[in-house]
Amino acid sequence: MQIVPVYENPNNKGLINIFFHGYWNGSNSGQKNLRKKLIDAAPPGKSYLCKWKSGSPSGTLVQTLGDLAALINPVGRVSRIGWLTYKKATGSDISTPALVGHFTGHRNRAKNIGNELLYHLSKVEGIQKAEINLIGHSLGALIIYTALTNEEISWTHYKVRDVLLIGGAIESNPKKSSIWDDILGKISGNIYNCHSKKDKVLKMEPRIHKRIGVVGIPNKSKRIIQYNYSATGHLGYWPKINNILNQTIHSPIRMNQK
Repeated sequence: MQIVPVYENPNNKGLINIFFHGYWNGSNSGQKNLRKKLIDAAPPGKSYLCKWKSGSPSGTLVQTLGDLAALINPVGRVSRIGWLTYKKATGSDISTPALVGHFTGHRNRAKNIGNELLYHLSKVEGIQKAEINLIGHSLGALIIYTALTNEEISWTHYKVRDVLLIGGAIESNPKKSSIWDDILGKISGNIYNCHSKKDKVLKMEPRIHKRIGVVGIPNKSKRIIQYNYSATGHLGYWPKINNILNQTIHSPIRMNQK
């Protein structure tokens, strides 16, 4: 995992934005595309991208085709019973066993990175003197969540301002809502959460609890601000990143607040 500089805006020099990409953005071309979108967004302060091996579509292509082939009946059509079995088990139209396994494996990797995040952040120049925004999409949101909920990690020497979670692959469990209060205790600002029920990627895993990127965060704190992007799929957030930033952590009202 690497945290690399992406863009520096002369405005708000005391602000650092750390972006964490999600599943399927691990390829060089995928990360190059994200960097371009961030440069076009021109966020205030210094912006960095956390690059990590989150997989790519080609990594599961052969397995996925094999899964689909197993569903094909003798006349060459996909078995409706077989496909509905997948859909019922996962709640997703796009899921196959290869994709589920691939996603789960990278979810575990994201947690490991979260547990090591502070070590990597410490290498960013001037970070302990700056205010920090943490922005994560998909499994990138899970990295942030894991780092902020790890009781063995101390954020005493870091000034985390806001956290922006976009299509977060994080459990939405009402019985654990107090965890979000603990996170708020470690940051000075707000938690912003962007979610959508159109997110089929987050419905791939057959889990008991849904994800905050689909149903939102189960906590009514005034410092947890939620945005329902009802017409947006899992991969539809990055093309809107400029609007999302300007609506949340970089809104004129928020930037004028201390």
